Amino acid sequence: MTFTGLIFDLDGTLLDSLPDLTLAANAIRSRLGLEAVDADRVRACVGDGARKLLERLLPEHLFSEERLAQFLAIYRQHLTDQTRPFEGIPQLLERLSGHPRALVTNKPEEMACEILDRLDLARHFSVVFGGDSFPEK
Repeated sequence: MTFTGLIFDLDGTLLDSLPDLTLAANAIRSRLGLEAVDADRVRACVGDGARKLLERLLPEHLFSEERLAQFLAIYRQHLTDQTRPFEGIPQLLERLSGHPRALVTNKPEEMACEILDRLDLARHFSVVFGGDSFPEK
């Protein structure tokens, strides 16, 4: 197979970030007097960015921009507490070192870059695009 470059997603593809997302979601739910949800429930709600995740995990009348900001602040404090690359991902990225690689994610670009830096994966990507990198998705 011939290709000139590779594009990767971040969460659920390269990284298992579910534990840290679940922690942040449950911190917000706890502040609101709601019961914790398990990781499977959070997994079912991810994929369209933080706003949609929180909208799906909170009753409609409890969602607000302030709650979204709180969720993001909590998540930022725990970005890589438990987030790890899936098994074999660091080795795969090393094997692909001769090919240009980009990362595209719903996460804000700055947050994605911070995670990649903390997990020593940033060196594998020549460019990173986040959900806020362009005016429209």
